[in-house]
Amino acid sequence: MRIVLVCALCLTCHVVASPLETAKSLAATDFKGWSYGSKASAKQVDCVQFMSAVVEKEVKRPLTQAERRAIHIHHGWSAEEVQVKAEEGTDPKLSGVVHALVDLMAVGTRVPLAEARPGDFVQYWIKKENGQWFGHASILATVEDGHAVIYGSHKSTDGIALSTFKLNLQGKNRHVYLARLKDTYGS
Repeated sequence: MRIVLVCALCLTCHVVASPLETAKSLAATDFKGWSYGSKASAKQVDCVQFMSAVVEKEVKRPLTQAERRAIHIHHGWSAEEVQVKAEEGTDPKLSGVVHALVDLMAVGTRVPLAEARPGDFVQYWIKKENGQWFGHASILATVEDGHAVIYGSHKSTDGIALSTFKLNLQGKNRHVYLARLKDTYGS
């Protein structure tokens, strides 16, 4: 839950938006009409680029290069190293947006899967039938019985939307990492 901050100097109320509301606002404005992909010049945005934009809006400042690399999981790893790290699931850098919010920026806290709620940031890795690990970053939109509908930029929807599937937050062949923004970050 987010709180209302009151400035002691001017007694003006400032409502801090939730990440889900921020994401929907960005989708309706800055990214309206964009499709899924990684070429901004072609009005394309992928999952981590969109999460970077949401985080920037929430923290009200540009991301540093290190924070952006963390969200994008660009650590100089080869494709093979990413697969090994995903199989192990123990490197905190693998948690992308969660790692950036909690470890680098100190504006979020890790959330146990059983306490997931709408507005939490998620980075997950799922092992596909061919044995390859696939990662994705998004925001939880709804959570019910250990499953979540997520909001973000998805290949399956060719852009920013609610997922067309329910993400099983727990189970075999997956690693799910969650972070929630602190109520008092930036104050």
